[in-house]
Amino acid sequence: MKTLTSEPDFINPITVQETLLTFRNDWKRTFEFFNWVEAEYHLQHPTDTHNHMIDILVNEAIETYEKLEKFNLKDDTSYCNLIDALCEYKHVEEAQELIFGKNKNLNIDGKPKFYNIVLRGYKDALVMLDTMRNDGCQLMQFSYQLFFACMEKPREILNLFDRMVKSGVRPSVDTYVMLMRKFGRWGFL
Repeated sequence: MKTLTSEPDFINPITVQETLLTFRNDWKRTFEFFNWVEAEYHLQHPTDTHNHMIDILVNEAIETYEKLEKFNLKDDTSYCNLIDALCEYKHVEEAQELIFGKNKNLNIDGKPKFYNIVLRGYKDALVMLDTMRNDGCQLMQFSYQLFFACMEKPREILNLFDRMVKSGVRPSVDTYVMLMRKFGRWGFL
C-alpha cells in the first residue's frame, strides 16, 4: 500500500482509520486529514479507509438533512437528493431506513420516485417490488426497467415482464432494447 520507503512507521491504514474515527464529528477536518495523508505520504487508502470516510460523510449528510427543518427547507426535493446520494454511494440500507423508517411523515407512500432511486443501488429487486406494492405504490414503466436491470435470473425477468403487461403498463422501446441487450449478454439471442 505504501509507495514511499521514507514514510514514518506510524502512517498506516489502521492509524489513519483510527484518526478518522476520532474526528468523525468534524467532517471537514476528517476529510482534510484523509486527503493530507494521501498527498503528503503518498499513501493509497485501502477500501476500508475509504468506507470509513464515506460513512462519516453519510452521517453528516443525514444530520444536515435533519437540520433543514429549522430553515423550512425539509421537503421532497432535499429528501430526494439525500436518498439519491446515499444510493449512489452504496448506502442503500441507510436510504431505506430514511424512507421506510423514521421519516414516514413526508408522505412518500405511493410516490415511485423514492423507490426508483433506492432501486438503483439495490441487490434484491423482488423484495423491493413487494415493499412498493405493500405501500400502495403504482409501478410505472421506469420502475419496471430498474427492476429488470437489477435482476440476474432470466425466468424472473420474464415473469415480471408478464406481470407488468398484465397490470396495464406498456413496455417502451427502451424497455425492449434493455431486455434484448441483457438476454443477448446471456447468449439467448
